[in-house]
Amino acid sequence: MNSKLTGMGFRTLPLLALILAASFCAAPLNAQQNGGTFASIDFPNAVFTNALGINPEGDIVGFYLDSGGKGHGYLLSVGHFTSIDFPGAIGTLAGDINPARDIVGCYTDSNGKIHGYLLRHGVFSNIDFTGAVSTMPSGINPEGTIVGMYQDTRGLFHGYLQSAGTFTSFDPPGSIFTSFPKINPKGDIVGYFQTGDGNTHIYLQSAGTFRVIDAPGPIVNFFTANPAINPQGQIVGYYQGTDGRAHDFLLSAGSFTTNDIPGSINNCSFGISPRGDIVGVYQSADGVFHGFLLTRGQ
Repeated sequence: MNSKLTGMGFRTLPLLALILAASFCAAPLNAQQNGGTFASIDFPNAVFTNALGINPEGDIVGFYLDSGGKGHGYLLSVGHFTSIDFPGAIGTLAGDINPARDIVGCYTDSNGKIHGYLLRHGVFSNIDFTGAVSTMPSGINPEGTIVGMYQDTRGLFHGYLQSAGTFTSFDPPGSIFTSFPKINPKGDIVGYFQTGDGNTHIYLQSAGTFRVIDAPGPIVNFFTANPAINPQGQIVGYYQGTDGRAHDFLLSAGSFTTNDIPGSINNCSFGISPRGDIVGVYQSADGVFHGFLLTRGQ
């Protein structure tokens, strides 16, 4: 996938197309898995299912497309699916969930504008970065601190943090596009950003300091919509190699391992729990996209 073109596409695509573009790997993956138990996640009667976040209790959130092509968020808890739709929205996505089962995500209103939301105890509240064209929350930690991305009036995307009702914008040094961060209980933030040369990289922001993370070996660049981090500092995401393929990865204690689902032709991870369970999306040989849970039990 050409990360530069995709980054430009983020500026014009509606919510569902934006998320799909961010979620799909463009080329085949090596079918490889490093232990654990794999389970497919498919919302009933959906034509597409993605898993984006998981909390310590194993509750999973994400989004799915129905047979008519409309996007909905969902919660999967103790084997039971619940659809999530912001009232009056033409498309809804659920991006992350914390231990209190607070859910953040975004939706498209009837005018095509993208807003964020917080769903707490069954009640929706809007999240809109002041003066932003669009706001897309993507992570929430146990303290209720929210991170996400927003688009300014110039069409540029930035990361933001929302704590105690206060918004703070941030961008890694050299970023021209900052996207879809996640946050752990310690306040460490991971996401991806694009530089002026068209390459993309994962960043880790800890105690106010940015660190760039690049995979070892012959890697072209990272391309991941929303890498995730757990309390232990384990990070999941995917990268693009010089072979043109996207490869799923787990970064743990400084060591990279691939984590692709056997038999898949596309595979991307988007969430990791405190015990190391991973959620994401894969494409099966018949071309259908499914969510997945990889139970690692660390």
